[in-house]
Amino acid sequence: MRLLSTLCFLGWVILSQLSFAQGVTIGSNNPPDPAAVLDLQSSQSGLLLPRLTTAQRNGIQNPPNALVIYNTDNHCVETYFPGGWKPVQCDCTNPPAQASISGPNVVCTSADSVWIYTTGVQGASTYTWTIDNQDTLVSGQGTDSIMVHFSGQGGSRNIGLVAGNACGNSATASFSIQVSPADTSFSITPFPINVNNQATFSANANGGSYVWTFQNGTPASSVAQSPQVTWSQTGQVQVSLTVTDANGCTGTNDSLLTITNCQPQTWTFSNCGQTGRIGPSQAQCNSSYGPGVVTVNNGIQNWTVPATGSYTIRAAGAEGGDKQDYQNNGGEGQIVEGTVTLNAGDVLSIVVGQLGGQAIAPNQSGGGGGGGGSFVYNANSQVLYVAAGGGGGIGAGNSTRKPGRTASTAQNSGTQQQDNNNGPSTYTYNAPTGNGGGSYGGVIGQGDYDSGGGAGWNGNGMDGVQYSGTEGGRSRAGGWLGGNYSSARQPYVAVGGFGGGGGASDGGGGGGGYTGGNGGRWNSLASGGGGGTCYVINNTNPSSLGTKTGHGEVVITRTCP
Repeated sequence: MRLLSTLCFLGWVILSQLSFAQGVTIGSNNPPDPAAVLDLQSSQSGLLLPRLTTAQRNGIQNPPNALVIYNTDNHCVETYFPGGWKPVQCDCTNPPAQASISGPNVVCTSADSVWIYTTGVQGASTYTWTIDNQDTLVSGQGTDSIMVHFSGQGGSRNIGLVAGNACGNSATASFSIQVSPADTSFSITPFPINVNNQATFSANANGGSYVWTFQNGTPASSVAQSPQVTWSQTGQVQVSLTVTDANGCTGTNDSLLTITNCQPQTWTFSNCGQTGRIGPSQAQCNSSYGPGVVTVNNGIQNWTVPATGSYTIRAAGAEGGDKQDYQNNGGEGQIVEGTVTLNAGDVLSIVVGQLGGQAIAPNQSGGGGGGGGSFVYNANSQVLYVAAGGGGGIGAGNSTRKPGRTASTAQNSGTQQQDNNNGPSTYTYNAPTGNGGGSYGGVIGQGDYDSGGGAGWNGNGMDGVQYSGTEGGRSRAGGWLGGNYSSARQPYVAVGGFGGGGGASDGGGGGGGYTGGNGGRWNSLASGGGGGTCYVINNTNPSSLGTKTGHGEVVITRTCP
């Protein structure tokens, strides 16, 4: 009772002072400062503010403006202003250190309520976050963690954070997040899709799950990554793919496709009017086919496959050149054919063999140039088809006519050719070496007037050994040029045809091919040039498709089911 009476009395004194005076003094009997409502006077003690953590401070409900506390987390005297809590003075000499940001490394597009945070920075009193413009900072600006809503746009995002205090700001911390849409793209092979032609749909996303639907297709749905589907009628259909990827992201691709009837089409590639050892120009092929059909590079015609599908390729090598007074005694080129699947956008390199040159001086020894081989290969230099050229013929007024050997696939076409056989040899595909032909079997120094061998896929034909300047045909590395002849023998001899035909001396030049034919020679065993060998990629052994006179040719036909 006595304590209660004392407190009541003290309260009455203070109230009385506040009622009748300008202020109250605590700590001495001196009157208060006229400007102060409450004047704390002491020479031994100070005013001790309420001490709160940041969490406790944030727990104050509706703090009034000018409320003052001491924040024990950041060691700052803080005052509440209309804009929030602000430090008045902090126990710092330097800005805070750079923050460390944590959060997921990958999120899905349109991900909501994603938390990004820092573990806290010693001495920091403020946190300023930045995010990319396409996303939304939902809450947490100014604190040590934020909630972000990511947009539907995929790609990399950068989260930035600057920690601050009364002494300044830290360096900006960065954190990268990959916003990943589910990959719903797919490929179709073959394309375009034809009626009754099975098409393979392949989802590009690896891992996760796949749900396909195929309008009017068989089957109508699938959960495989690469289902095979067939349509029995033409028209537009909807194909839908829903993918849930390894990150748990889901997306759907709805595509409208057209089912068509296959349209067969044929492209014929020629020498474009060019003759001799050098291939055609762009202008010549534009004149022959029209602009944009092929792109010509050093005589090689590059053709882009217009649509994925099945194509039949028929290639014919060029005939070997003849001796003017023995017309048409050059060996004929060979024909090969096969069917391959090509993809839209594939580029095929096409070499059309050209007729071997003619030796024009009658009643003189000399030979025709070897016929150029016709080659079809892809951009990776993978050979598809080779149709070999025939060997050049020879002849003179005092000699028996000696025709060039017809192009063949015989593995003995690299041996000496010294007979009059103008017919095709045994038809064996895939000659083993792909090398260029020799000059009379590679025998050197016999004093024979040997001609140049034909080029092969893997090497040049051997140059003639009697007259300097009589060249073998050139392979890929040499641009498929036909072999030249020695100027000392002009006009009794001739050049090899573009496509690797060998140049002529007294014998006929060898034909170009997968393996080049040997050059012929002149003596008691006088011979025309040997034909090259053929090649087909699918290792089949068809019966002979016949032979070709004149220049070579390549015909490509799109086939339909």
